[in-house]
Amino acid sequence: MTEDQIDALLPIVKKRLRITFTQVDDDIKDFIEEGGAFLREKAGEIDFSKDSHTLSSIKARSLLKEYCQYAWNGTTAFYGIDYQSEIIALQILVAQEAFSNG
Repeated sequence: MTEDQIDALLPIVKKRLRITFTQVDDDIKDFIEEGGAFLREKAGEIDFSKDSHTLSSIKARSLLKEYCQYAWNGTTAFYGIDYQSEIIALQILVAQEAFSNG
């Protein structure tokens, strides 16, 4: 994920975390990068941009925000377990969209 992509996702994630101050932006950017890598490892190439409105992008952004919530709370060890079915659903969406696009 590029720095521009992370910067674009920062306000979305901060809204989910209910954070209005900037002192922890670097930490949140790290969470976004780590969460994006985790989800790409599980499901393949994903477009997280807020301008993309494919089902996989919408689900991926939702899962990324939840990953960041877990990271904020220091509980990422439980994220994969708690969201296993949602991650599998994302895998299926990414595969379906790749198949449809040929």
